[in-house]
Amino acid sequence: MKTKDELAAEVELKKKADAATLERLTALSKMSDKQKSHNDTLSDDESQAFLKMDSAAMDATILAKEAGNSLVYTAKNGMKFFENDDERLITMAKEADASAEKAVTLEKAAEVTRLEKQAEIELGGLPGDSADKVALLKAIEAGIPDVLQQVRIMKMFAAQNEGFHKAEEIQGHQLEKQRGDANEQLKTLAKSMASDENIEFNAAFAKVIETTEGKALYEQIA
Repeated sequence: MKTKDELAAEVELKKKADAATLERLTALSKMSDKQKSHNDTLSDDESQAFLKMDSAAMDATILAKEAGNSLVYTAKNGMKFFENDDERLITMAKEADASAEKAVTLEKAAEVTRLEKQAEIELGGLPGDSADKVALLKAIEAGIPDVLQQVRIMKMFAAQNEGFHKAEEIQGHQLEKQRGDANEQLKTLAKSMASDENIEFNAAFAKVIETTEGKALYEQIA
């Protein structure tokens, strides 16, 4: 069983511990975020000494440390790392930034691929190269917040694109027919000349395409 003096000593120790805890909490509550961050890097003895300083002395202590602790890296989120910081934390910050940058690059590449495919499908018949059509799609998506309106506009382009394809197809058939007709007319003229001049067909054909009429027909199939 403890004596009266031992119990009194324990009570006194508890009072001192509670007073020290209260003093520490009071000091921490008055500190700026930068002062708290600095205090977190200190040992117990260093922290006790730091907490006894006034605010101006704390700031002077931090400035003195930073003067001999040069900046080595600033993370993308703005966090600064100095020479005396744990090298593992600096490495982790660099790796996190590199991973974030890689993710952004991959996301941008995927977006470009999506836009290029969409441009090829929906705007393939329009004049301009792929970059022009991708720029048009970006402008539509960025400038028109209403998704339904975006869809309606793209349908307009798709209809126009289909019209271009049909026009190209009709033009292609017409051109093919024109070439066939011109070729037949050249053959007819060559056969007639071969008969009139009693020469071979190939020789007559060569002479026909040198005539005014023959040149005009040959240009249609060239």
